[in-house]
Amino acid sequence: MLGYTVGQLFGEQNEAGLVWNDPERRDGDIIWLKEPSSWLQIYFNDGWRAVGAGRQDYSRHVIQPNGGVFFQSSRENDYLLAFGGYLLTGPMVKTVEPGFNLVSRGFPVEMTLEETHLHDSPGLGPRDVVWIWSDSQYLRVRYNGEKWTDLTGRGDYGWIPVPSMLVIQVLGKGGTIAMHPPRYLLGKKTVDSRTLPRPPRMYLSFGTSDQGNPTFVAQWRALSPKVGYTTEVWSRDGWFTISNRRGEAGEVLSDLALLHRLRNGVARVRADFAGPGFVGRVD
Repeated sequence: MLGYTVGQLFGEQNEAGLVWNDPERRDGDIIWLKEPSSWLQIYFNDGWRAVGAGRQDYSRHVIQPNGGVFFQSSRENDYLLAFGGYLLTGPMVKTVEPGFNLVSRGFPVEMTLEETHLHDSPGLGPRDVVWIWSDSQYLRVRYNGEKWTDLTGRGDYGWIPVPSMLVIQVLGKGGTIAMHPPRYLLGKKTVDSRTLPRPPRMYLSFGTSDQGNPTFVAQWRALSPKVGYTTEVWSRDGWFTISNRRGEAGEVLSDLALLHRLRNGVARVRADFAGPGFVGRVD
């Protein structure tokens, strides 16, 4: 998570739909943010407020870059809260300090603790503890120089899936840590860009399908009817195509994902010159 404000992430007027909170009854949703020396509890009540800060406006409060949040929901049922944006093309880097640190996984794909290469970080010491939410409880592990073990030195936990956020308890001096993208996701290829059309400039947003389901929408403008655009989605088996499109110069093209079917995901749109074998259409 980059350094966005509370208002940018959840909407200046609570477009995310959090339950209003009465600071006296504490009956609504609360966003817990880890500050350097304390916890900040943010809620919505005719504006973004913080527990103990009266009517002060917290809509422009910046959430620490590459950090995370705890979300305390007052609803009886689960509901969808989605974030979307552009994918990092390099490691997610963050400075951790003595004590507890909330750290974003950095990439919206399934990956194991070993795949993150967190253990290669210079800021992760041999006594530091990584807390991972797994099977409705926190698993505490540390790296012994060879593998991830529990706090007694037993087991091998490098295969544990990393959730969207983990907690790093720094017992040493701290420093810089890095979460690396899986190699299978961002493998580099040597491409002569002179043989390819200009890549599309993507415009990302949330929307609603004709059936009323929430969607994540990507839009771009076609360069020429001679350029074909292929939308691909990543899975563990590799990239697979979901659509091929082309359009007149300047025409807006788009694709979408149904959010109620997803927990995370990565997609891309590739541009190439549309030869005779390209399956697409010009509207």
